[in-house]
Amino acid sequence: MKTYLSSIGFGLWVSLVLVGCQSSTPSNTYGDSKLDQPLVEEKYSLTSDREKIENLRKEVPQVTQIENDQWALILKDMASGTKAPSEVRDRFYTQVRKQREKFNRDLSREREAFTKEERKSRSDFLKSLDEKRKSFLSNKPPRDQRASFISGIDAERADFMQTQKDRRSDFEADIRERRRNFEDYIRERTSTFDQELKAYRKRLSDIEAEKKKAK
Repeated sequence: MKTYLSSIGFGLWVSLVLVGCQSSTPSNTYGDSKLDQPLVEEKYSLTSDREKIENLRKEVPQVTQIENDQWALILKDMASGTKAPSEVRDRFYTQVRKQREKFNRDLSREREAFTKEERKSRSDFLKSLDEKRKSFLSNKPPRDQRASFISGIDAERADFMQTQKDRRSDFEADIRERRRNFEDYIRERTSTFDQELKAYRKRLSDIEAEKKKAK
């Protein structure tokens, strides 16, 4: 029983790590691109990296070599065979809920920071543009020069606003992509976990049946 249950933990870890090895190049233009950026950031991962699989670990990219105590406890629960399936399930889904809450919280903070910077940048630009306009008009330039200047100011404003619009669009697209990747990640791992939990539940049931037969 011990060997069988240990293999569950090992097999589950391998399947989760291999899926976690995928990477994606960010398409946004408001931040720096990182070619090695994982689909889901390390801090949201449910993957565990244990010494007993050090050889496999060497083949896993650095971005997926993560130590997660909560997930390690979940694997330990199934490996030991001492926890009821309902307890193992509850621990897993509690961890998923916490990771989702953390993910949503971080995205909210990031959006707030982006919006704050966006507003400040726009305010500073418009203030600078207004000062530039006042300085020019204070010299009472000829009508043709004034018209040309105002036209240039309007063009600057339009370019700035379009740039901000593009950056916002890129930002929101990046957020949507990261959320989609996160939900795909959770869905993949939940599916794997549910399959392993089903096998774990059946194994415990078979053992109980064998014990009753032996009496």
